[in-house]
Amino acid sequence: AGKLDDPTPNVRIQVARALARIQDPRAVVPLVGKVQDSVPDVRQAVVRALGELGDARAAQALLLALRDNVAEVRIEALSALGRLRAAEAVDPIAPLVLERNLGVRQSALVALGRIGTPGAVRALIKALGTQEDAAAGLDRTPVRDALVSAGAAAVTELTALLDRPITPAVATSAAWVLGELHAYASAPAVVAALRKGTLPPAGALHALAGCGTAEQVPVVLEYVSDPTPQARE
Repeated sequence: AGKLDDPTPNVRIQVARALARIQDPRAVVPLVGKVQDSVPDVRQAVVRALGELGDARAAQALLLALRDNVAEVRIEALSALGRLRAAEAVDPIAPLVLERNLGVRQSALVALGRIGTPGAVRALIKALGTQEDAAAGLDRTPVRDALVSAGAAAVTELTALLDRPITPAVATSAAWVLGELHAYASAPAVVAALRKGTLPPAGALHALAGCGTAEQVPVVLEYVSDPTPQARE
C-alpha cells in the first residue's frame, strides 16, 4: 500500500488495481487516503478499487468522490455506493438522476435501484417521465430498470402513484414496472388508472400481461379490437 504514494501516477493506478484484486480489507484505509489524489485517473482507479472491495468503511470517502469535478470519477463513486447499498448515499445521489451528463445520470439511477430503500425508490419515482423516460412508450429505460431492481420496495409507491393526477408517460412507466415485478396485487390499480384515463391502454395492457390475473381478463378482452397497434400487441 506504500506504493500508493509513488510519484508516478501509473504506479499508483496499478497498486490500486492490485489491492482490489487481493481483496484484503486492510487496503481500505490507505485507498481512502487517495480518493483526492491530484491525478483524475488515479482517483478513478482508487474509487473503483474501493467499490470492488465492498467495505462499508469506504462510504464517506465515496460520498466525497461524488463531488469530484471529473465525470468518470463520479460514475465510479456511484457504482461503488450502489454495490455497498449505502442508504446514507440516497440524498446525495438523488439530484444526480437529472444530471446533464448521461453516464452520471444513468449510474445514479442504477445506484439508487441497487440501494433500494424507500428513499431511493422515491428519488427514482421523481425521475419517471423525464430524460430518456419522457417518450419511451413500452420500451425499457434506465429509470424503469432501476425501479425493477429495487424490487418489492417499489411496489407500494408505484401503486399509490397510479391513483394520483400524473402524466400518461409517468403512468405508463409506473405500470410497466409493476408488470415487470409481477405485482399481482397492483392489477386493480392499473385497471382503475386505465378507467380514469390516466393510463393509456397500451401501457395498461402491457402491465396486465405481467401482473394481471383471471379477474382482469374481461378488461383485456375489451381492447382486442382497439385501433391502436400497441394496445392489440
